[in-house]
Amino acid sequence: CDDSCAALAQALHSCAQISSIELSTNCIGSRGCARIADALRANVPLAVLGLYGNSIDDTGCVAIANALCSNTHLVSLNLSCNCIGDAGCAALGSALESNTTLSALYLNNNCIQEPGTAALAKSLERNTSLCHIDLRFNLGLPSIALARVVVLVQLSRDRVSDISRRDAAELPDEVFGHLEIELYDDPHGLSVEAVESIEPIHSALRKIIR
Repeated sequence: CDDSCAALAQALHSCAQISSIELSTNCIGSRGCARIADALRANVPLAVLGLYGNSIDDTGCVAIANALCSNTHLVSLNLSCNCIGDAGCAALGSALESNTTLSALYLNNNCIQEPGTAALAKSLERNTSLCHIDLRFNLGLPSIALARVVVLVQLSRDRVSDISRRDAAELPDEVFGHLEIELYDDPHGLSVEAVESIEPIHSALRKIIR
């Protein structure tokens, strides 16, 4: 399927009518990602790119991330259920510091751990276009690291994130900003440390609400 991505990239260059492509479960690897990245770097008018359930590792993710630095059309990128680790996640974080159009990023079911999460969180201090991030089901990523993302985003953006269904239910709808972060499949499974890390957000919000 990597070889087929070359033909696909060429088609994207020549057909301005294509705005959405779903390439999930096609065994696309690093070489295929490099071809797709070439098209993104050329700023083809593609708005939605689905790469769910392929064989994309850090090398492929870095290629996509590098292309996002100059891309001004893509608004949704689904990289869930791949083999992306901290290096790939960090590269995406770096790209998000300059990218101003991507609004949805799906990274659930990968191999991202705390260093990658920290790099992504840091990028959110500057990025203002991203509205939805999915980080659920990442191998070895402790709940405390996920909670830290929420804390960093809240402190840097002064807005509320979608922490979990349980936590969100405690706050009125009008205090929620536009950023959603999907972190937990089971909100009742949070560790004590994670809850303690989230608490400063709630404390600050209670003062604002009063």
